[in-house]
Amino acid sequence: HIGSFTGEGTLASAAKKLEHIRDLGFTAISVMPIHQDARRAVSPTPDVWGYDVLSFTAVDSSYGSLQDLADFVQDAHACGLAVLVDFVVNHMMWGADMLYGPQLFLPGQDTDWGPRPDFGKPEVRSLIHTAAEMLLLSFGVDGLRIDSTKSIRKLPSGGPDAAGANLLAELTGLCRKHGRLAIAEDLEDGDGILQWGGLGFHMQWDMSLFCWIYDALVSPLDECRDLKRITDGLLGLAPGRAHALRGRVVFMESHDTATSDRYGRVPAAVHHGKSFMPVAEADQGGGDAFQKVGVALPYPSLAAVEKNSFAA
Repeated sequence: HIGSFTGEGTLASAAKKLEHIRDLGFTAISVMPIHQDARRAVSPTPDVWGYDVLSFTAVDSSYGSLQDLADFVQDAHACGLAVLVDFVVNHMMWGADMLYGPQLFLPGQDTDWGPRPDFGKPEVRSLIHTAAEMLLLSFGVDGLRIDSTKSIRKLPSGGPDAAGANLLAELTGLCRKHGRLAIAEDLEDGDGILQWGGLGFHMQWDMSLFCWIYDALVSPLDECRDLKRITDGLLGLAPGRAHALRGRVVFMESHDTATSDRYGRVPAAVHHGKSFMPVAEADQGGGDAFQKVGVALPYPSLAAVEKNSFAA
């Protein structure tokens, strides 16, 4: 989250920390939305996530300029870091249908976050393709994490959207053509459609492992800890999924879980639940399974967490 990663909250200031990220042992960074956000256009607060999309093709003015983005990607590559960008096209800000014209949006099919573009309209698809090509080809971004792909391949009313599914296949085809990574954030894909069903994603977010490790860490009672589920999660299995996922993004915290009423920060949840583990050690719960031997985990201090829920 560029807005709170540094005190200045800009791409230029974030670029100054890239060597530090590399030295921690990371090989890639995933950047939350950098589209122009409607709320950030009128408020300088860093805790605006960037999902109130005003424009698919403009870099948020509070983060910097197009040149700042180009320099950030170039500096990351110089440090040996790949750059992935959160690509949000499943909705736009509330009121976008009045700003751009209601004919570009599906009537009666608003998402929870704003009006949903009509992916069957050529002008909508052209704009989204242009935005993706700009990031991948003009700026050299190494991959797209496509936000809420479920909201693109399905209608808010629940039915499938063939036009949306075709758009996803086109975006992943663009990524594959140019050797870039296509990642889906889709929390309802129990049937493997994203990877085996023709949509062509390399990887997808896997929420199951987080949920099961979280439950095992937070519960103070051993009899409530289901290690079989953690084993299944490590193998890529989940309820309704008869096969292991081919490519996964696993995590112990995300921007959604860290600030949600259901989960919150994992150390705080463990501590408040009076678990067997002290709060300082709870920080290490998920990472211990994946870290390199002898490398310190890059978790923030508790002071940083209390000051800013986005600290990471």
